[in-house]
Amino acid sequence: MIQELGEFDSARVKGIALHPVHPLILATLHSGAISIVNSDTNETIIDYPAHEQHGKPVRGAAFHP
Repeated sequence: MIQELGEFDSARVKGIALHPVHPLILATLHSGAISIVNSDTNETIIDYPAHEQHGKPVRGAAFHP
C-alpha cells in the first residue's frame, strides 16, 4: 500500500530508505534537505533543512543497521 507521508519543502524526492526495524522512512530531497518520518503516525521525527552554502540535491542516504 502506498500512502502520502508528510509534507516536504521540495518539488522532488531523490531517495528513500526504510528502517529495517522501526517504522521510519528517510527521504532525501532535491532541495538538499533530509527528513525522517514515522510511517505509523505520519509525524516528522527529524527535518534537516538544506545547507545554505551547499544547496544541491541529496541523492541518497541509508540507515546503518
